[in-house]
Amino acid sequence: VGVLSMMSVVSLTAADTPYALLVKKGKPVQYDKVTEPIKGLYGAKDNLDGPGLENKYFAVFFPILSGRIYCDLIGKRQYVPAIEKFKKNTKRHAFHDWGTDIFPSGGSGGFGISSFAVVHDGQQVTPEWETIESIEISILSDLAEDSSIRLKFNGWYIANETIEVEWTVSTHWEARWVKHTLQFPKGFDQELHLGVTRHLENYSTDKASAMIYGLGDQTYKNVKPRQVLTALKGDPKTFVDFFTEGKNSGLIAKPDEAGRVVFYTSASWAGEPSPLFLEEDWTAKLFQGID
Repeated sequence: VGVLSMMSVVSLTAADTPYALLVKKGKPVQYDKVTEPIKGLYGAKDNLDGPGLENKYFAVFFPILSGRIYCDLIGKRQYVPAIEKFKKNTKRHAFHDWGTDIFPSGGSGGFGISSFAVVHDGQQVTPEWETIESIEISILSDLAEDSSIRLKFNGWYIANETIEVEWTVSTHWEARWVKHTLQFPKGFDQELHLGVTRHLENYSTDKASAMIYGLGDQTYKNVKPRQVLTALKGDPKTFVDFFTEGKNSGLIAKPDEAGRVVFYTSASWAGEPSPLFLEEDWTAKLFQGID
C-alpha cells in the first residue's frame, strides 16, 4: 500500500507540473490577448513576463512586454522542471540553485536566443508594438512530452501590407532543441532572417543541413561559467543562406508556398550537469530527434 501510495503521489506531482506557462498577475492562464505593453502585467518585476516553455536542458521565454518580441534563454544547473517556479516571485536574473537567465539579448536589435525578421527594402523588420494591433498568446500544451505555445501577431503592418503571423514554439522534456513554426499568409514571399544575438566573432556553418552554431563566452559577464553553445537549424527546402548583420547572425529563409517556415534552436551551458559540447562528436547530436 505504501509503495502504491508513493507512486500515486509521484504521478500526481508530475501531472501538476507545467512545462509551458503563461503567468498573468501572479496566476497561470492558458490564453491572453494583449493590445499594448502594460508594466507589471505578468507577475512580479523581473519574473517571467510572457510565455515560456522548457525541456530537460534549458528553458526559453518571451519578454513580450518589452519594445520587441524575441526569445530569451534560461540555463539550468540541475535537470529539473524550472518554468513552474515563475508562478512565484522568483527573479530570473538571480542565481538560483536550478539555474538563471544566462543569455543577454544585446539590447535594442538583439534577437536573443531566437527571433525572426522580415527583410523589407534591405532592412530587418522584427515584430514590434508600434506596428502590431495585438498579440494573442495560447498555451497549446503544457505536458512534459509535448509542450507548445503560440504567439499570434494580429494586424502586423509589414512590407506595405497588414498581415497575421503565427509563431508556434514547441519542445519535449528529452529534446535538446526547440522547434519554431512560423505561419505567414499563403503567398507571402519576403525573405526572412531567423537568428540569434551574435556574441562571438566567428560561427560555424553547414549549408547542407542549413545549420549554424557558435561556442564561447556568450553569457552575461556576471554568469559563471561563461561558455555556452547556441545553434540554429533550418529546413533545407526553405533555406537560402546565412547572414550576419549588426548584433545578429543566423539563417536566411523564404516561406514555402503555404507561407510556412520551420526552424530549430538549441543550447548547452557549461554550468549544466552534462554539457553537450563535452561529448564526443557532439555536433552530430545537436538536433537529434527533430521531425
